[in-house]
Amino acid sequence: MNFLLVSSEADKKYLSGLADFGTVVPLPPLTSLPKPIASHADTLIASVSDEFFVYKDYKESDKLFRALGLPCTVISAAAGNVYPFDAALNCFTVGDRLVCREKSVAPEILAFAKKRGYKTLNVRQGYAHCSCVPVGDGILTSDRGIFHAAEKAGIDAAFVRSAGISLPGYSGGFIGGTCGTVGRIVVFFGDLRRIPDGEKAEDFIKSKGFDPYYLSDKPPVDYGGIISIEV
Repeated sequence: MNFLLVSSEADKKYLSGLADFGTVVPLPPLTSLPKPIASHADTLIASVSDEFFVYKDYKESDKLFRALGLPCTVISAAAGNVYPFDAALNCFTVGDRLVCREKSVAPEILAFAKKRGYKTLNVRQGYAHCSCVPVGDGILTSDRGIFHAAEKAGIDAAFVRSAGISLPGYSGGFIGGTCGTVGRIVVFFGDLRRIPDGEKAEDFIKSKGFDPYYLSDKPPVDYGGIISIEV
């Protein structure tokens, strides 16, 4: 069974469509984070290997992970409402790499990743997870710095502009926040083809053996992505 962790602020039509892929778990906001992203999965929870990481002041996570019977590490840092103090969990893995801004990410994550044999790909962008879609052994990203760092590290990557992606409360959103992977399907809040580099992004996803799925025919919306947990 798949449990799909997603912002409680996402439009109901997206939550309804997402239910076709598993049990939708709306995440309540953490008020100490900036309001527009306070319920975003890619801001509230980090996933590395079989471990999850959460803020100590996000009490809702205790109930969630106990119910799922999954391990969860509470980081020592409290969430903040300004960058980079809202980015301690904003990281992701691809292959044997942990992609993050070392100065921003929680030290508990760095220590765990090293113990599990991950190498750190240090990037300047603190919102690493927001800026990227890990697809198999590749990265789809709207951040040029991450794109070049990935290429240098030998990771297959594609750069796509974030133009046309909305994020309620901000002037624009990130590609990573528009979607999440469920099995071999990358599910999007909106239609990727409605942004300038959408067809390029779609081709990259398919080249990795995944299929895009669009929950609407509107341009993509950044709701903080989807964390899919299979139990």
